[in-house]
Amino acid sequence: MRPHVLLALLALLVPLVVADRIVVWKPINSTSDPMVVDTAKFAVSEHNEEAKTNLVFESVVEGRYQVNAGIYYELVVKAKNDSSPASTANYVTVVWDHHLGVRHLIDFYKKD
Repeated sequence: MRPHVLLALLALLVPLVVADRIVVWKPINSTSDPMVVDTAKFAVSEHNEEAKTNLVFESVVEGRYQVNAGIYYELVVKAKNDSSPASTANYVTVVWDHHLGVRHLIDFYKKD
């Protein structure tokens, strides 16, 4: 095969391989999906344990996900502080859900 033909072939194939590796966030269509709700409850529970808080999960407001060595969920979760029931707020959380059933809380903070 001639070198210029090989280079042309590589020039056509490399973008296809790279495009396959680009990770895209996709919107969550149903915030009441049992897997999404379970992930949000996990995030609140883990945050309570790590930060010694007492937040109570109420609902998933919105979210998105990406598939990348498991599933990353970025969720906006509505929760109230159990020690002050009138204080309900939205929190942003990121959870990595590995396909082997292992979950990790990556981030959790109050949304401005």
